Amino acid sequence: MKTQQAAMFAVVAVAAAVGGIFSAYPTTENSEMYSESSNIMGHITLTVADVDGNIVDYVQTDNLVVDVGIDTMGDLIFPNINLNGNATDSQFSWIGIGTNNTAANASDVGIGTAISGCARVQDGTVTGDSSVSGEITVTVDASFSGANCAGAVVEAVLMNDGSSGELLARQVFSAVNVGASDTLTVSWDITLT
Repeated sequence: MKTQQAAMFAVVAVAAAVGGIFSAYPTTENSEMYSESSNIMGHITLTVADVDGNIVDYVQTDNLVVDVGIDTMGDLIFPNINLNGNATDSQFSWIGIGTNNTAANASDVGIGTAISGCARVQDGTVTGDSSVSGEITVTVDASFSGANCAGAVVEAVLMNDGSSGELLARQVFSAVNVGASDTLTVSWDITLT
C-alpha cells in the first residue's frame, strides 16, 4: 500500500513539475506575438547619367526617418491630432538635394544646404507595393537636371512640400557628381512593416 501511495505521489509530483515548467514559459505563439514590431525603413538610390544615358555615378544607402516625419505620418493617418503643429499636412512626394554633409539626425527638420537654383522635384505618380502581407513599400522618384543642379551632391531629403513643409527622411552619402549636361535620378523607398 505504501508503495502504491508513493508511486501515486511521484506521478502527481512529476505531472505538477512538468506542468509548471511549461506554464512558466510562453508558448511559441505568444513569444512570436511579443517579438513582433512595426518599423519604418527608408532606402535611397541616386544615379547620375550623362547625356547619352551612360551611368557615371551611383550611390545607394539606407536613410533616417526623422521625428517630425513620424509625427506628420500620424497627423495624416488620424484626424484632429496635429502632432507636428502644422494643421495643413500634405503627403510626402517632394525630393530635394543638397551639399551639407552634416550627419542625418532624428531631430532634423529640413535640408542642410540646398543647391542654389535647384528646386525640389515632386513625384506626381508615387507608387506603392503591398505584395508582402503586413508590409508596404512606397516609392518616390525624382529627376534633377545638371543644368540647374550641377555639383557634388551629398545629401537628399524627402519632404511634403516644394518650398517648406515637413521632412520625412534625410540622408548624407558619398558625393555623387552631377555635371551640367547630366541627369540625377533619385529613387526613394519607404517600407512600413
